[in-house]
Amino acid sequence: MAAITPVTGPIAFRVLRSAVGTSQTDWIDTPKWATRARIYLSVTTAGTSTALTIHDADPALRDDAQAVALFTGATITAASNHIYLLGDYPKVAEIADAAATDAIVLQDELTDLPSLLGLQIAATGSTYTLSIEYKG
Repeated sequence: MAAITPVTGPIAFRVLRSAVGTSQTDWIDTPKWATRARIYLSVTTAGTSTALTIHDADPALRDDAQAVALFTGATITAASNHIYLLGDYPKVAEIADAAATDAIVLQDELTDLPSLLGLQIAATGSTYTLSIEYKG
């Protein structure tokens, strides 16, 4: 059990991590005005595996032992860019750049954004950048 301490920084767009071979969970307080979020995962050098898991946790307790996985992405084994869309987005077929960016719409699972959002990267030997952008 560990207390959750959200990252700080600009509200609308945050680069959470640029790392090499580091597994980490970043917790973010979702702005109250946000209805959508785009998560950008850019893997520039793929190690043996990289995967993103999106978590929710009780915003009052702020304890990672209470975290619940909302989504676990497929293992990434090659350099690539991925966009995960959360919240009130149109279906992926309506997003012009979906095919080019491997966009995944999670709106069926997440119609409302969690007030506390955890982004967990499991990376072995990979170089990556993880960012989040909120929209109202």
